[in-house]
Amino acid sequence: MAPTDLGLKVLEDKLDQLLKLQQALREENTRLRDLLASEQATNLRLKNHIDLAAERLQKLLDNLPGN
Repeated sequence: MAPTDLGLKVLEDKLDQLLKLQQALREENTRLRDLLASEQATNLRLKNHIDLAAERLQKLLDNLPGN
């Protein structure tokens, strides 16, 4: 194999590695975006539960004798 051919083969292999890595990173990025969206939805739902519980507690406190 001529040195030029060998250099092209090495370059081709490295390019192939980069393309595979790029694809893997794209897939991981998509997975992480989906996970983030799910966790943000859960966070919002829990915040709403906390707000509702705080309102209920405040109503109970307001109805205690002496208030």
